[in-house]
Amino acid sequence: MGVLTGINTGIIKSPKGVLAIVLKASSTPAIEHLLYLPPDRLQELMFATCSCYRSLQMMHQHEPERIKNKVVADTQALSNNIPGVTLDEIHNPLIERRVTSFIMKHRQDNVRFLFFLQNDEVVTLELTLTQMEYVLTMLLSTVRNAEDAWLTSVCLDANDFTPFYTVDFSNAQHAGIKYQQFDVPDWKSAVFEHYYSIIATQHDGNITCGAIIKAGPALDNSRAGKIGQFLLQNNSLLLPYQKEIAKFDCMMLNVPGNEGDLDRLLRAHLEHRTMKLN
Repeated sequence: MGVLTGINTGIIKSPKGVLAIVLKASSTPAIEHLLYLPPDRLQELMFATCSCYRSLQMMHQHEPERIKNKVVADTQALSNNIPGVTLDEIHNPLIERRVTSFIMKHRQDNVRFLFFLQNDEVVTLELTLTQMEYVLTMLLSTVRNAEDAWLTSVCLDANDFTPFYTVDFSNAQHAGIKYQQFDVPDWKSAVFEHYYSIIATQHDGNITCGAIIKAGPALDNSRAGKIGQFLLQNNSLLLPYQKEIAKFDCMMLNVPGNEGDLDRLLRAHLEHRTMKLN
């Protein structure tokens, strides 16, 4: 494990879109790590970084002057030690350096990013929360410079919630409801505490689909609507209803974050739908 001392990125594109992001990170003691992140792993890294940045904002509220000075110092240190990404590393990627899995381990004032590579190597980077402003800015710039609408949406629109289930009620009276479960790793599930039900109402007033997510305590109907639209556009179970939905409604579920079993969540989701239909 090394403490992050520098970071840089590159973009690998094809005519069909972005294939991967090259991530070059330097750490103590004077080691450089070359990583290739496909879009789904980049999204996880972006999600983790945004989570850490929210923690940094909370720290700043309690000690604004100290945190501000530390952020400035860490930003200057990282910007003075940017590792180079070569054209060869972009044009001739090493498949064994491909990131197949990612985990974040959050501590009080620092965090560890674990990158699991195709060659079974595990690269562990330790970062302070006061480095997150620089890292997030660099990742945002990389995504925007990729000029890929799908990558931008996936990486920038899904960092303040975690989807757990999408639900199709269209044939509930005869064959029962259909649902699609997301494979959410433990570290990602732990980022948010509250479960929410989002139901989608069609133009005729019928409610044929919905979703169950986790998010922060301040989720409102406006943001829930945008999350609903994102899921309509990116989830196969909801895609058929993309043009039929008129509005969304969300409700916080009275289910503790560590007790989110399927039966309890679906019952609460169905109660939300029934309440709106009546």
